[in-house]
Amino acid sequence: MENKKGLWCNPWIVVLLGVVGISLSSIFAKYSTAPSIVLASYRMFFSIILLVPALIKNHRHEIKRLRLSSILLCSLSGVFLALHFIFFFESIKYASIASLTVLVNMEVIIVAIIMWLFWKEKISRLGAAVIVLALLGSIIIAFADTSKANNMIYGDFLAVMAALFSSGYTIIGRLQRSNASANVSTTMYTSIVYLGSFLTIGLIMVFTGTPMLGYGINNIVIGLALSVFCTMLGHSLLSWGLKYIKASYVSVAKLGEPVIATILAIILFGQVPGIQQVIGGAVIIGGIYLCIFS
Repeated sequence: MENKKGLWCNPWIVVLLGVVGISLSSIFAKYSTAPSIVLASYRMFFSIILLVPALIKNHRHEIKRLRLSSILLCSLSGVFLALHFIFFFESIKYASIASLTVLVNMEVIIVAIIMWLFWKEKISRLGAAVIVLALLGSIIIAFADTSKANNMIYGDFLAVMAALFSSGYTIIGRLQRSNASANVSTTMYTSIVYLGSFLTIGLIMVFTGTPMLGYGINNIVIGLALSVFCTMLGHSLLSWGLKYIKASYVSVAKLGEPVIATILAIILFGQVPGIQQVIGGAVIIGGIYLCIFS
């Protein structure tokens, strides 16, 4: 971590603003009437446009020395990110925002399981207990949503799939950034990932015959808002915060997303979570908190 002296503000303020930014994702998407894949394409398109100036100004030299292996790995990460957005936006149509934001945040635990299975990273007894807690919380939420409507359990499934694909994106990112020989900057890595994500979404749209335009200016504005507030002022601020605050603390701060999103959903959409959803969400969030420090 870098020294905090001389900063224009407390890094925690920036991180908390980033948490608010990512919390708006499900809220913005709820207002969209476009297909999920179209909304995902808008978000990635505008994110690329916003990154291009910084890429051209500060990283032109880096493009020439990029390795093919790095490009392929970053592109694969983009594929996972594309699928994450598609499943996440689709889940909003069926599941409550309270349920889906909690389930998507299970990514931390899924990453731990995958790293244990394929990269032999050890899981402590506490870590194993956390995994059981997360599964228990998921079951509680699933049963709560099943009692309301069949579509809601389908939405929960989509949210879990979104968490799974997000885990793939996170793991590849971790492997790529930890590879010293790759020497890829954050801006370059993000640019390739977003481009790979946009191209993946584009290919799926071609194969499914889904047009990118024709859904009204409001959906384009929502896509721009997702890019500006959730990507650039959300994830980017959290990434900046990692320079000055421990990664474990930033991860804990991100647990504010389900809380903020749920409060906004209550105010804007009248989505008041039931007692089972609250209990299940609390179990999962508690499990994630323990996982981060285990």
